[in-house]
Amino acid sequence: MEYGTYIDDKMASGCREEEAVQGFGDVHEFGKEILEAYKIDANTVHTKIDRTLDKVYSRSESFLNKAGNLSME
Repeated sequence: MEYGTYIDDKMASGCREEEAVQGFGDVHEFGKEILEAYKIDANTVHTKIDRTLDKVYSRSESFLNKAGNLSME
């Protein structure tokens, strides 16, 4: 929310969105700063995302297989 407010304020003062975002500096450094500030371990986040995507894929595949086996009876 904080960053969105910053961008909104900049745009209200006449900046384009791209210019407002550039005010954060280098995207990769900015991302690292956010992760550090909120004590987020990027490796843990990636692992959780990977596990979640694996579950979504597996459940979707299972659903589609079951749907393919339905009969019109």
